[in-house]
Amino acid sequence: MKMAKWPVLIIFFLVFGNFLVRAFRPAAPVEQEPKKEIPQLFISLENVTLEQLNNGAKKIKYDGNEATFLVEGERFDFSNVQIKGRGNSTWGRNKNPYQIKFDSKVDLFGMGKAKNWILLANYYDASFLRNDLAYFLSDLLFEKNKMIPGEFVELYIDGDYRGLYYLTHKAEINRSVVNLKDEMGILVELDDLWEKENCVFAENGACLVLKDTVSDDEEKTTLAMENFVENFDKLTAAAEQGDWKKVLELAEIDSFVEYYILSEFSLNPDAFFSSHFYYKDGLGDKIHVGPAWDFDLAFGSIIGNEMQREKLCNPSTKMTDQNQNEEDQMNSLFRDLVELPEFQEKVKEKVEKVLIANEEKILERIDSQIEKIKDAAVRNVGRWGEDSFEWAAAYLRQWVVERMKFFKEEFSDSGQLELKPN
Repeated sequence: MKMAKWPVLIIFFLVFGNFLVRAFRPAAPVEQEPKKEIPQLFISLENVTLEQLNNGAKKIKYDGNEATFLVEGERFDFSNVQIKGRGNSTWGRNKNPYQIKFDSKVDLFGMGKAKNWILLANYYDASFLRNDLAYFLSDLLFEKNKMIPGEFVELYIDGDYRGLYYLTHKAEINRSVVNLKDEMGILVELDDLWEKENCVFAENGACLVLKDTVSDDEEKTTLAMENFVENFDKLTAAAEQGDWKKVLELAEIDSFVEYYILSEFSLNPDAFFSSHFYYKDGLGDKIHVGPAWDFDLAFGSIIGNEMQREKLCNPSTKMTDQNQNEEDQMNSLFRDLVELPEFQEKVKEKVEKVLIANEEKILERIDSQIEKIKDAAVRNVGRWGEDSFEWAAAYLRQWVVERMKFFKEEFSDSGQLELKPN
């Protein structure tokens, strides 16, 4: 009789056992979207070795190379790609920046068609995020002259892993970059640091360098440059004299306001005197500032001498504070503009309604980009032995938090704004 109970128990567990196991076992974790990998760029050199490329002059162009992008399992091949070095203070380092040129215009990552593309090494930025953050801020702040967009890639040249790079457009006249249409359209760089031999000097001593023109006609190019310098001198004089009406006649003032806010908030030491662009779309056009460029030393960078670090790492520093020493970081045009009450009012309005109002969105962007690139950034550190990415990214984020506090105090009446994003 005791033996008769076992078949009943066996049948019970066969029938209900699987149900009980499923009912009481821990729930399976919810599947998350797999993390997308950073795109990879493979360049195969044909007529030069990697050593020759890196040790030669940056202006030497090497043709006939091949480039392959691997993006989420898809492969995109390009032939006859030109490569050369680029950069000023960053060229000749272990991790060099490059320029690549395709034989026809290509649209990479939805950034718009162009032949010329830049691979920024972010050599001085252990967070790798400063140029990308500046672009995001310009997308919030700027009505027209947004900073040139970029995309992170991991670069290999002839099988050698070169690390994490930021792929972006070249600063040039192009429908996807600076879209000028008039035959007298002109792009000018103010560079008082690296381009002295190519200068046309303005009356205030600024070194103005012709970067690109719509027309290839030498006579038209000369006339466009002369017109630009003449108008730049008039604008500088009007700002110095406090003639707001004249300033508005000569300058597309919103672009000046937007560029100033981006440069001031980021404490970019290169702003206003190097990698600083202007353009005019014809002789009758006003002067515009843009595109914004080169922010790898911004946002509290610790690169530089002791005096620079003391100011640039301090989130309560203003650009105008730097005029108290010999290393004047703001050209006279902007120094005079920021003193004008009308300019100040425009700056304050834009800061309050756009920059401060989007504080949460800005921090979310930093967090999402940290998550996006962290694995690739760690691999880059393993290749080059640079500073800790985790520390650098956390430092950058905290600096932005503190900088925002300062802006609330400096550009707000109450310091406690309750504004909704536009």
